[in-house]
Amino acid sequence: MSKKPLYQLIACAVCSARHLKDNAVAEAWREIAEKYIKDNFYPHGELVFEESDRNKIVIKDQITLYDYNGYVIGTYSFTVTITPDLCFGYDLEIKPEDGFPEEYNMVLDQIEDEYSLVLDTTPKVEY
Repeated sequence: MSKKPLYQLIACAVCSARHLKDNAVAEAWREIAEKYIKDNFYPHGELVFEESDRNKIVIKDQITLYDYNGYVIGTYSFTVTITPDLCFGYDLEIKPEDGFPEEYNMVLDQIEDEYSLVLDTTPKVEY
């Protein structure tokens, strides 16, 4: 059973998939990395495999924002970039795409908190 936190498991799976010569085995590791994302960031989180490597995980996600009366303002996409940090384990950057309303920037802090909670978990993984 693994004792690694989720962000390390994702990075290891991405690294394995990128460096294996056997395409079938590499594809299996890629599917494992994508499963970690799907299981923990459902329904929207999606691994950007082409931009991810052993030192960076890139996840595309989206959120639907509502006004104070409960009406939908819109659905906005954002990118989450996770990089290693020797002091704190990882550094998390949340970057909204163009058009994200500035008055809702506090939502980005909440998203960061939610991602941090999930990334720090140690899922049960058996090899």
